[in-house]
Amino acid sequence: EMVYVHSDRIKGAGGMPVGTNGKALLMLSGGIDSPVAGYMMAKRGMRADAIYFHAYPYTSELALEKVKTLASLNTIMIDGTGMCGGCRVSVGGRTQFVCVDGPEFDAHEVDWDNMMTRQRTYSDYEREAHHRCHLETGIKEGEA
Repeated sequence: EMVYVHSDRIKGAGGMPVGTNGKALLMLSGGIDSPVAGYMMAKRGMRADAIYFHAYPYTSELALEKVKTLASLNTIMIDGTGMCGGCRVSVGGRTQFVCVDGPEFDAHEVDWDNMMTRQRTYSDYEREAHHRCHLETGIKEGEA
């Protein structure tokens, strides 16, 4: 009975939908270069799983804590306004929207299980749309 119209244009990060260009592993080191590389990969459509190798005593506990916090920057944002709710996450027991309230949160307070479950909600539909896109464009499996 009601219609909501959103007419503002808000520039997003741009790039390709995450997961359309395969999977990769992202080695987190505790520095700034690894999350930047992960962001650049995501913009090109890669789905990255982050790994961290803690080589005590050669790697400090501070590096480990930094990696845990830096990992909170990864999420999917759709409209950048908080209206769609696609980036909703629970932080410290409160509902937050990554595109509006973040994207940086204390990773120790993020409900990671809930976030990962939400991220997988539409994976079957995304896979079907990806397959249908390949059929419509004539791309064979394994070419893209």
